[in-house]
Amino acid sequence: MQIKKLISGDCVGILAPAKRIDFKEIAYAIEVFESWGLEVKLGKTIGTGEYLFSGTDEERALDFQEMLNNDSIDVIFSARGGYGCARIIDQLDFSALAKHPKWLVGFSDFTVFHNHL
Repeated sequence: MQIKKLISGDCVGILAPAKRIDFKEIAYAIEVFESWGLEVKLGKTIGTGEYLFSGTDEERALDFQEMLNNDSIDVIFSARGGYGCARIIDQLDFSALAKHPKWLVGFSDFTVFHNHL
């Protein structure tokens, strides 16, 4: 599987699959991506919360799945690490990546997805 390098016009998805994060905390990253000519699509759980998480397990899994399935998104960035990704890993279907490979970028708890792949 070969993943292309990002070029102007590509789409960056930013989601919060674990810990909650406010929009203001990622505003600068959005500004930088857009200055590089990239389109930015935010996950639905950015700026929301369910206790310390960015939403319920079901909401976070659905948000991630929608980005995995969206062929217009070329890279998915995790806005933040933190416990929570392991709670949704079994709800995700990664088969869309075989048809449309994309970068999955994150750290901390997000590595559960890297290990799964």
